[in-house]
Amino acid sequence: MTYSKAFALALLSAGLAACSGTALKPSETEQFDTHIHADGSKRFTYTVEDRERRKTRTYVQLEDQRLDDLRQPPPGPENSRQRELAQAEWRFYQLLNTKLSSSGYCQKGYIELDADIGLYSANLRGECREGASSEDRQRFPNRQPQSAPGR
Repeated sequence: MTYSKAFALALLSAGLAACSGTALKPSETEQFDTHIHADGSKRFTYTVEDRERRKTRTYVQLEDQRLDDLRQPPPGPENSRQRELAQAEWRFYQLLNTKLSSSGYCQKGYIELDADIGLYSANLRGECREGASSEDRQRFPNRQPQSAPGR
């Protein structure tokens, strides 16, 4: 194997190993809802929930402090519950960034409007920094509200 092929294989392996920590677990579900308003503003809601642990979840509102560098796991606080919550927050933002990147929805970043992140469930509402293009309106059509059964 040539040096360039070995280097490419090592780089690919390292990339896959780095991504594996932020893949959805089999017990988790994610939901990504988008909405483009008439004025062109693009909003979204992203939710991740662990179905198996839903019965025992403890919801905790995190402080407004966000990690400066979301590419690295947070340093562990002394308290194991705080460390677990910090790791859950870090992981949620990694999943969100992966979803936004793969969908192409917020190409210039987003503004966080509201977030509730717990150990077993997390939800974030955000607004993209850019306005909707005609291509965005085609790729991300607004869903029509579902009518109640019997109407």
